[in-house]
Amino acid sequence: MVCQMEGNSKVSGGGENGSSSDGRPPNPLNAAYRNCFSSSRVSSTCRKTLVRHPSLVKTPEIPIEPLTMIEGETEFLPVVRSGAWTDIGIRSSMEDVYVCVDDFTTQYGLEHITEVPNAFYGIFDGHGGKHAADFACCHIPQYISEDEDFPREIERVITSAFLQTDNAFAEACSLDAGLASGTTALTALVLGRLVFLNSSSIC
Repeated sequence: MVCQMEGNSKVSGGGENGSSSDGRPPNPLNAAYRNCFSSSRVSSTCRKTLVRHPSLVKTPEIPIEPLTMIEGETEFLPVVRSGAWTDIGIRSSMEDVYVCVDDFTTQYGLEHITEVPNAFYGIFDGHGGKHAADFACCHIPQYISEDEDFPREIERVITSAFLQTDNAFAEACSLDAGLASGTTALTALVLGRLVFLNSSSIC
């Protein structure tokens, strides 16, 4: 096996440090590996080298032609399913919220938009109360579904939904100080084979 190390090529067979030739890390029980260290834990018989796993070595980029569909062949589409579980831990109240919508377009009345499997998932880690997490959980998917550019401009639509949610919650807090709280938000929007992830904080 040839490993790229600091710009040099090196052929490694049995491995000086007890590693095997199949790319696995060295075996600490191997005699050759144990001899690398003296009682003072200083390298004695082994050379200090940086060994990089082949998967970490940058290879030249190879241009890939776009795939074309063969007539009669169907494109792979995933089956979307989800599950969720929460645990309050040692806290006195739960401030975290999640949402799992396995059929996003149907749930929000957009069946005509797309026929590919679609879903929306979100985790909202509230702090200083649960109000912001509840608000974001309800409003982010709503703002996404109501945007006239959905699903054509997904990135802009998701960013806009987060901004609208933040502004709307800030306005709600200005009218009712009892709502004051915050949340982090991590969402995933699935459209066919694509997953759009977004992470942000609200108020």
